[in-house]
Amino acid sequence: RVIGYKLVPRLIELAKTNEDHTVQENLANVMIRLTAGTNEQTAVFLQEEGFLSVLVNVMDFPDADVAENALTKVGSIVQSNPEYCELALQAGVVERLLRCLKDSSKLSTLTIASKTFALCCNHKSFGFSEAKAGLEVMTQLLENSDDDILRYTCQATLHLLDGLKCEEVNDVISLRFVKPLLSLASRGLPGNSSIQHYVLRSLYLITKAGEKCVQSIVDCGGITSIKTALSSPHEKTQQLACCAISKIMTGNTDRIQLAIDGGVVPCLIRLLLSERNKNYCLSAIYRATESGTAEHIKYLVTKDCINHLCDTLVADCTTALIALSALTNVSSGGDSQFDVRYTDVS
Repeated sequence: RVIGYKLVPRLIELAKTNEDHTVQENLANVMIRLTAGTNEQTAVFLQEEGFLSVLVNVMDFPDADVAENALTKVGSIVQSNPEYCELALQAGVVERLLRCLKDSSKLSTLTIASKTFALCCNHKSFGFSEAKAGLEVMTQLLENSDDDILRYTCQATLHLLDGLKCEEVNDVISLRFVKPLLSLASRGLPGNSSIQHYVLRSLYLITKAGEKCVQSIVDCGGITSIKTALSSPHEKTQQLACCAISKIMTGNTDRIQLAIDGGVVPCLIRLLLSERNKNYCLSAIYRATESGTAEHIKYLVTKDCINHLCDTLVADCTTALIALSALTNVSSGGDSQFDVRYTDVS
């Protein structure tokens, strides 16, 4: 009947023009209840210009229960259809979501808002100023103890970073942001491996952004955290950890020494012997041979790296090429005092 009588346009106009608190409260409740119908009925309402904007505005309502109800409805609408997500973005939903995430301490509100924000981040590439504002709020949420909120926060963080240029990542990264990411990277998070996966993908994006970003990870004890992820039972997590370690060791002898001191090499060798993510492990070892000193090469030899590298020469061409490049570096920087027994690959 509401559709038939075309009441929605009148309600939208009233919401825009009448500032009386009681009227606004009643309108808010009516708008929320209208979206409780079927998907087809909601679709009709959403076609009315300004309907979703009114619903988004209700998220700022002083009554916490009414505001959360509006947030829940907007979240459901955003999740149901990419076109509706675009409408919500045009209605200014991001600004209100960030305000809600920053100011609210209510678990249910934070859960719904973080999930909706992650969906919006997945749908849209944000500009630098929007992404910076989003990452500032995500930094606050990365220390939340609720797994659902953490998962949505880490997902949103990844999407925000992925939409930035390298120089922009440099401008938004701070130690305050990196520390909670590394803390999550080193946690096992049993039953919720997606959090660690999102975190490691974010850390890898940060390492790709340049020297400043890599050093910020190292300064926060990142090598130890990422080394822990090398022992994850999940192959994709191992792969991302190897990629991050490779970036950290590239072109910097001090960081190679930190990786050695942190016990990274035995972890890489164990992973190499397990036949999982072989190319990624080899790439990390190759970076150590490429940029390392003679002392670093000696250390690798003592860990039987040469035999392990030779064993991989019989693998596919890509794997063999990486191993051969690493062996070339070893032969250039090695020392005749070592008794090197090469594996027979003939």
